[in-house]
Amino acid sequence: MFGEDALASAGLSLAALRASAVLVPIVLRAAGATLLLTRRASGVPVRSGDIVFPGGIARGEEALIGTALREAEEEVGVPASRVRVAGFLDAHPTLIGFRIQPVVGFVPGDFVAAPDPREVDAVYEIPLAFALERANHQRVEVSFEHGPREVAKFEYAGVVLWGTTASIVRDLAERAAR
Repeated sequence: MFGEDALASAGLSLAALRASAVLVPIVLRAAGATLLLTRRASGVPVRSGDIVFPGGIARGEEALIGTALREAEEEVGVPASRVRVAGFLDAHPTLIGFRIQPVVGFVPGDFVAAPDPREVDAVYEIPLAFALERANHQRVEVSFEHGPREVAKFEYAGVVLWGTTASIVRDLAERAAR
């Protein structure tokens, strides 16, 4: 997560960030709970090719829970009516101009992903137990336009998360450990 100093060096302020939300879907599979993630389609304008949680920008005065649920339904077919919202993790300001609010929600184990190919190239499920193991989380230095920054990184079976998405998984692991 980037602080106000990092945002200022990128010419941003907290007030200027666009409100957005992601659903952190915990799928309650019979074999064990999983975290559902997507790989952004190559044609999308923001973070194409990245592995992320389903989500997007809030519309007008839309509540951020509504944003997360709407985007998850549009991107991977998670029916909003079948998600049991558990709560929020800390918001994440980004150097690309968003303030991302993670919304944690439980999805029934019979859910079958139906990705929208305009937005999603692939869907992944990572075992929740692996994601919650804090020893599986790393910090790496990444070069950005405004200088190097240390960011979170997480990897499972060739699925690599970094930056904000990895930070959200780390935050979930830290909360679960309390």
